[in-house]
Amino acid sequence: MIDRHFQCLSSPNLLEVTGVAQHGMATTSGLNDFDYQNLSSLSMNLKSLNQVVTSSKVPIPPEILEHLNHIKCHCMMGLFPEIGRAWLTIDSDIYIWTYENDRDVAYFDGLNHLIVSVGLVAPKPDVFVNDVKYLLILTTPIEIVVLGVIFGDSTKTICSPNRTVHAVKPFEELHISRPIFVLNTDNVSIMTIEGTSDGRIFLGGRDGSLFELQYQAESNWFGRRCKKVNHSQSLVSYMVPGFLKIFAENDAVARIAMDNSRRLLYVLFEKGAIEAWELEPNDNIRRVGRVTHREVIQAAVSMVKTVDAAIFKNITAICPLTFDDSPHLHLIAVTQCGVRFYFSTTPILVGQGTMEALRPQGLYLLHVRLPPGYTPNTQVGKPRQVHSAFYHRGSLLMVSSSQQDQDLLWSLSSEPFPHRPYLTESSTLMQLDGQVCALAQIKDRDSHALTISSIRHTYQPTKIVLLTNQGAHIVSLLKPMDLLQQLLVACRGPHHEAVKAYFQAQTEPEACATSLMLACTEALRGTEMTMWATQAFFLYGGEPHYRTAPTGGAFSAGTTFADGQGAPIFNSTPFLASRPASAIQQSLLQQTQYPSTVQNVSNANFTTTMDPSNNLVYSAKHTGLYLHVSRLLKPIWRRRCLSETSPFTSSISLQDCGQVLSDLYAIKAFLAANAATNVTTTLQNNQSATQGASGVFQYSPSGNLTRPKNMAEDARLEEKKSLDALNRFINQNKQNILASCTFRDLILCRPDTCSQFTSVLINYYLNDNASVGSISAKLRDVCPTLYSHEEAVSHKATEILLMAKTCTDGEEKNEHLMTALTLCKSAAPNLPLGSICQQFTAANFYQGVIELCAVCAFKLDVNETALHYYRNGEPQGDREGLMAYSARSECYKEVKLMLEQVYQQLCCVEVNGNANNDTEIADINGQILKIVTLALQTSDILLHVAVYEWLLSHRLLGELLGLSEPSLRLFLNNSLAKYPDNQQLADLLWKYHERNGQHSAAAKILDNLATIDADNIPLSRRIEYLSKAVLCMRSETIGYSVQNGVLLKEMEEKLEFAQILAVSHHNDALLIETVWLNIFDRELAASTHATPEQQMERLLTKFKCLAREYSDTGNCFPLPFLVYELEVRACKLRLHESPVPECLLAIKLDTDTLLDIYTRMVAMNDRVWLAEGNEWYLVEAAAKLASAFIATCTGSVARNQRRVAAKAMSLISSCLNLLYTKPDTQHLIEILRDIQSKLERLLA
Repeated sequence: MIDRHFQCLSSPNLLEVTGVAQHGMATTSGLNDFDYQNLSSLSMNLKSLNQVVTSSKVPIPPEILEHLNHIKCHCMMGLFPEIGRAWLTIDSDIYIWTYENDRDVAYFDGLNHLIVSVGLVAPKPDVFVNDVKYLLILTTPIEIVVLGVIFGDSTKTICSPNRTVHAVKPFEELHISRPIFVLNTDNVSIMTIEGTSDGRIFLGGRDGSLFELQYQAESNWFGRRCKKVNHSQSLVSYMVPGFLKIFAENDAVARIAMDNSRRLLYVLFEKGAIEAWELEPNDNIRRVGRVTHREVIQAAVSMVKTVDAAIFKNITAICPLTFDDSPHLHLIAVTQCGVRFYFSTTPILVGQGTMEALRPQGLYLLHVRLPPGYTPNTQVGKPRQVHSAFYHRGSLLMVSSSQQDQDLLWSLSSEPFPHRPYLTESSTLMQLDGQVCALAQIKDRDSHALTISSIRHTYQPTKIVLLTNQGAHIVSLLKPMDLLQQLLVACRGPHHEAVKAYFQAQTEPEACATSLMLACTEALRGTEMTMWATQAFFLYGGEPHYRTAPTGGAFSAGTTFADGQGAPIFNSTPFLASRPASAIQQSLLQQTQYPSTVQNVSNANFTTTMDPSNNLVYSAKHTGLYLHVSRLLKPIWRRRCLSETSPFTSSISLQDCGQVLSDLYAIKAFLAANAATNVTTTLQNNQSATQGASGVFQYSPSGNLTRPKNMAEDARLEEKKSLDALNRFINQNKQNILASCTFRDLILCRPDTCSQFTSVLINYYLNDNASVGSISAKLRDVCPTLYSHEEAVSHKATEILLMAKTCTDGEEKNEHLMTALTLCKSAAPNLPLGSICQQFTAANFYQGVIELCAVCAFKLDVNETALHYYRNGEPQGDREGLMAYSARSECYKEVKLMLEQVYQQLCCVEVNGNANNDTEIADINGQILKIVTLALQTSDILLHVAVYEWLLSHRLLGELLGLSEPSLRLFLNNSLAKYPDNQQLADLLWKYHERNGQHSAAAKILDNLATIDADNIPLSRRIEYLSKAVLCMRSETIGYSVQNGVLLKEMEEKLEFAQILAVSHHNDALLIETVWLNIFDRELAASTHATPEQQMERLLTKFKCLAREYSDTGNCFPLPFLVYELEVRACKLRLHESPVPECLLAIKLDTDTLLDIYTRMVAMNDRVWLAEGNEWYLVEAAAKLASAFIATCTGSVARNQRRVAAKAMSLISSCLNLLYTKPDTQHLIEILRDIQSKLERLLA
């Protein structure tokens, strides 16, 4: 809604109100009675309204007046509004002082000739030292002098007592440096000086030339840093002899005016000609066009035939229009009689959308506006002898010489009549005390503030300083808010027909926005004015209603309006030219053919704002509220969050944030103070609208205010802590998002980004070891939607945890941890659970993680819906149960992460290994057991399930079976029901029953495993299952029942049958070898994710178990085959050295037999070792076996050991014979020779 109301903020532009956009040709205005209206027409002829009021009068400092008594030849006066100062020249001296008071007088008397022109320009960047803030240009008849302006100690400030506290700006002490550049005028006097915002300096000469002072930091090829360039003369003019130029007609430059928004420069000559120039990059300039005074007069006469042509003569002032003033009209020229000529530098292409894109091509007269006094029933005089003019945002000030020593100020302003489809202006006269030498707007000297900070320019008066021979006369151009204030004071409240007429003339939505601004003004808070403005808002703001019939849209041609007394106001202007223009006029009035359809004026009517969902038409109060809020946010709405010049710097200052916040808080306070009372009154007076429109506040932007206000508060807090300092806490993705965002995007689409900034701000405090209590309270107070209670609690808990981390006292540390846990429980479940649990884990506060996760899970599922869902086998149709179970699982995930972190520590210790390895492993195992125990002590069954799942996933089966919780049976039963083919779960379940004395249940599961139809269960495994089942059934605790007796008998019969099948094939060597191969392959396949060493260790462990049981069974234990297969698998796993010999000796196998086996294997010289990448793998294994034998021989060698040593010697000799014929085996040969020598010593 706020975004939509931005379209209604702007009034019809000048191209529309002058009629050019509608009619497609040059137009005129000023001949209709309603083109100029006194302010009394807004208030039923109430005479007390004034558009222009005097703010202050400041005389010329007395010390300067003393010097005036010694004038010899000439003096001039002027203004430097950029620095808030006025100047006066007396012959060759210049004096400068602050015009808002008569202090800080500076002077320069270093010239020897008469000063003829003065200018002040901001210098180009990086040319002078930083102390030089401005350049003061003084010209004499023979030279141009450039001086530096330096400001002194900023602590020496001068504040005006005539300005409010908020408007006071300090004046730094001004100093003028010695001349920087001095150039010759070449006998051409300089009449006027003007500078651009980027430091270019232009001079207007008496000979009609436009000069430019071009300067730079370094000297050029000719050794000059500054030169004067004549842009008006071409190369041909330099070839004309000098004596011929004497006969040329000169037209001196009267004034230069600059439009920095479009980079256009205008030159007014003394004879009325006007030139337009376009400033281009690299100090280039291009003349766009030129019109003579005669051409302008001819075009104006052809358009307006009912007035004397003499009023079009003598153009005395030009006022550039900035892009904000008008996107399409670029210049106003004012004649001596007050006639205004509106020019454009481009041919307007109406309807084609290319009005702003075209480059300047010339000067085109599009509109002629006659001054007051030329309407049929006028009662005001006509301007005479106008010599100065100033234009700003719809208001024109003209200074005319009514008497010889006293000027008259004319104020013509369209601001009291916004949204009119034609140009209507108020006319106000003010008698001045003296003759005006210069006038300018008093500018805000705070360079850090937004150029349109909040809505100051909309509602605060524009201050103009007029420098007269008596001093500075400062006037204020009042805004509609000031006029309403005057009206309420004069009428002693809103209950007056004059106030009602004001609302009708202003349009009710606009007047509501004005009264709202008046009611929210901080300076008036608590006064009668606030009460009157509020009453006027509700009294004349209308009521919402349902649309019953279609109404018209925006104003169109021919629409009539009514003044305060109901008299019709006919839109009879602007007038059009009635005959074709001449050739000269056509060059002035060159236009492209426009569409014949007259376009409606946009944004002329606010009263059709409605809700399309229920056909409700909002009241003017509603529209006024949104207009006001839209104006509050307009300065930042489309503005980028970050500065484009300074990396990661806010584009608005702390002062701007404070101003926007102040305005937002004011409207929020207004809504809070008036909502209940006025809604009740509204409903009582309008019962028919109670269902669809319960008053303006039901549809007010109060809800929409919350987020922008919070965003602004967040921005202000972040600005206090440098964004650059916070940058390192924000990830690159968020930085990129912020760099591309406008404040509108941030408010409407990126609340998550703002929330992250609050977290970053808190983290900034935490990293500084600062308390977050105050900043959290501030954030909760000003940004409740961005910084929740839960976030405040979590950050406070983080602070407490950091304190606990540095605490050395155990009891105190535990107290801090429990305090943090209690805080987090109070905010559960809406808190950053993962972040807090990580901090608890880092502090080894496992109890805190478990309790907090359990509390969060319970608060998410108070009715235990998830447990019911789990107990019932997780039915697919139970969506509610699934959602509850998923929500709880997210909480339990933190407990699993904590277990995983501790488990990874255990794995690291096992891999690294050190002297305290066993101690550390025991300690970490103890921590895991502690966590599991703490989790099982809770009453949360689903938390138990999560712990069981983790233990099972890490194959901690012994630890899992060591638990006796009833919930484990539920978990195993549910898991087995979900995965019925999982033998591991079945094994765990029967072992759980057996350990808990439930032998019958364990026997049934074992019987099911033994008889299940599956190829992956060998006969031996089935026999094992049946044997254990029979043992369970024979247990004394099983009891004696008929059913159990039958079951036991069946199991015994199955066991006898399986044993017969087992022994019937033992003489089949191939079958036995196949069985062993299957055993080996199965063990390796079961550990594919382990390291090769772990895989081989698992295989050898299995081999040891089988060897101890079957090594004496003869055919069932084919040792040569088994040794060969074990070595081959070890080689395939790329082990550095074979662990098989050690394993064989560890299970007490006969060394003599092993040496025979390895001797035969070496003699075979099988290619398998080469194929697996290590040709000498078996030789190395044989050497390892021989070395192991030598290690067992201590002292004298027994007789049987000598026989084994001889076999070992034979094995080594076979290996050496094999190596002698191969290259690159010297290292291995040396090892074998060493072993051989040791064996020889044993045999000696």
